Amino acid sequence: MIFLLRRSTDGSKLELTFAPAFQMLGKPVMRMDRALTRVIAIDELDEKEYGAAIARRYGESTNAHQKDREYVQQLVEQIPVKRTKDFKYEVFIIDSPSINAFALPGGVILITAGILDFVESEAELMAILAHEVGHVELTHCLTLVRMELLGRKIRAATLGQIADFAMSLVLRHSYNKSQEGEADDFAWTYLRQSPYDPAALGLFFRRMDKAMSQQATRGPLIEYLQSHPHLLHRAERYSAQANQFYRMQPQAERFIGRKSLKARIPLHRLPSADREDFSLPVNRQR
Repeated sequence: MIFLLRRSTDGSKLELTFAPAFQMLGKPVMRMDRALTRVIAIDELDEKEYGAAIARRYGESTNAHQKDREYVQQLVEQIPVKRTKDFKYEVFIIDSPSINAFALPGGVILITAGILDFVESEAELMAILAHEVGHVELTHCLTLVRMELLGRKIRAATLGQIADFAMSLVLRHSYNKSQEGEADDFAWTYLRQSPYDPAALGLFFRRMDKAMSQQATRGPLIEYLQSHPHLLHRAERYSAQANQFYRMQPQAERFIGRKSLKARIPLHRLPSADREDFSLPVNRQR
């Protein structure tokens, strides 16, 4: 998870329980089917099965933005992943104005409608998605859930209960600075090797830092876990790396994607004649 900037607050806090996380957030909860009632040992938890359970449990609660979901799903499928993981990544949109994104075991990625309103380019959105994919590929998600459950001496539970626990866990921003840094590096490596502008990661962090500062001066509560690396430090680091990239490749053309974000048409689906939104030497500062 990268961040959490709420535009509205209720002062509530989520507890690490088996209560359905979407129910805590005032959202409808999916039915509990037979597969989700099966009791399994925590140390035998299969990541693919876990991801499928989470998708079944919460998928129907996040389908209000179907066009957005189809667009983001196409984007995440362009991010290279380890072939040793036998599952397909699935993205769901949460109908919330919060600026937030997080990953769950088994390749389930949730992003809020608010983040789609906040990002300014497809390159920025790809940076966010790659960060979340990084948490899954680097096994942060499944390790986190297993350790928390075992630490609470929970040795077995139903698959549905474990899915609920994972949701409430990630909503509390439980990744540490090292894991966040690794996910940032995963996103940076992807951008550097992709057709997208590698400056997008640093630019996104800088705008987030500015937005949080502006909201802080106006008084609304901003929830930001102290274990996360400071946004400005992250912005400076990845902006410097992007500048170095372009110094080494001064004629490189990389896709920014303001128009494709607005139209909800990913880069790989654009006709070549429409690919106007590239970062060139004359417009990299944006």
